[in-house]
Amino acid sequence: MEDALLVNEGHTIQCRVIRAGASLLTLQFPCSDMPQPGDSGSPIVQDGMVVGLLSSVMFGNCTGTVVSSDVLHSLIS
Repeated sequence: MEDALLVNEGHTIQCRVIRAGASLLTLQFPCSDMPQPGDSGSPIVQDGMVVGLLSSVMFGNCTGTVVSSDVLHSLIS
């Protein structure tokens, strides 16, 4: 689908959105550059905008699950 970045004060990791639903996104990470414990909650950025926050990572298939920014906005409304 589209390229994205996981960005936090420790590092930036390139990834790709491979599935997008109403509340969750699935990312594909390079298996050689996976998020680490402690990266949960890191923003996922596309075109300069935060599209969600990293929730979990599956090391076996180099993917991650992201809670979409739409869900996060609905929690504060």
